[in-house]
Amino acid sequence: MRAASYGRSRLALTPLHRWIRMPAASTSYDFARGITFEEHERYVRDAVTAADPYADFSRYDMVYIVPTKAATAVPFSPTYLYDPPPRASRRTAPG
Repeated sequence: MRAASYGRSRLALTPLHRWIRMPAASTSYDFARGITFEEHERYVRDAVTAADPYADFSRYDMVYIVPTKAATAVPFSPTYLYDPPPRASRRTAPG
């Protein structure tokens, strides 16, 4: 990647050493029928929301979602650009 980008890109991985349970069954994302943009977006948002208590996403530019082997309805890890709002704007006001 560094060579292909003439030194302007770098990929550093920071694994989250735990499995995160998705809020919906893998079959509900319709990968088998050809996932739509909306289903794809829901899959990524669900994964990010589920992992949010365990990871500070403000530190990263990209998230790679790896389904377990048991999630046979998700045969690949799709690429999707999702720009979550900053943490402060996701919190509710006290009171």
